[in-house]
Amino acid sequence: KSMWHKDETEFKSVNGYDVDGIWYPRVTKILEIKSKPALENFFKEMESYARADEVKNKSAAEGTLMHETIQNLLTGTHPPRRIPAEVEPGVAAFQKFNDQRKIEFHPEFVERRLWSSRHRYAGTLDALAWVDGKFGVLDIKTSTGFYPEYNLQTAAYVTALQEFDVKRRLSLPRDIETRWILRIDQRRMCRKCSATLREKGGRAKIRNRLANA
Repeated sequence: KSMWHKDETEFKSVNGYDVDGIWYPRVTKILEIKSKPALENFFKEMESYARADEVKNKSAAEGTLMHETIQNLLTGTHPPRRIPAEVEPGVAAFQKFNDQRKIEFHPEFVERRLWSSRHRYAGTLDALAWVDGKFGVLDIKTSTGFYPEYNLQTAAYVTALQEFDVKRRLSLPRDIETRWILRIDQRRMCRKCSATLREKGGRAKIRNRLANA
């Protein structure tokens, strides 16, 4: 489906960021030109484009809620009084993982804008964090798998953060050493039959492990 914009202002707002009066395209928008077989299969499974668009938009909203809930838990900025039911399985899986790895978010670099003056792109970090003694870019995903564009996205962020001017302007506490992609598993497993349930975007998918064994 083609994306139309009523004017230049709307196009720039949707597809990029203004940094010091210079417009930069967003990394995630640049990567939309890449073929996404998993997304194509998703559309084939749906009964109509309207239904697919509804599920996709609701999934995006749930992903945003997941990001916000986890970030607030770790930074302590706005700790939730209760975990929203729609993201509770994913948050529980993350907390179990974090009990083992002890991720430390840098509060000043959660949802932080960055840009590359050299390569002319911009983006928004999920977080800079310490994991196992290393300091790097941490990107949180709520997808069903890992996809090549995730590597391109985080590589672009690391490259930008290695530029001297960007490091100085953002006052990085130390050099970026690495990057991580943290995929939050939102599946729930039946203890009796080991089937898994994944609810996302108002759609439930059940996979029977015994039948597939």
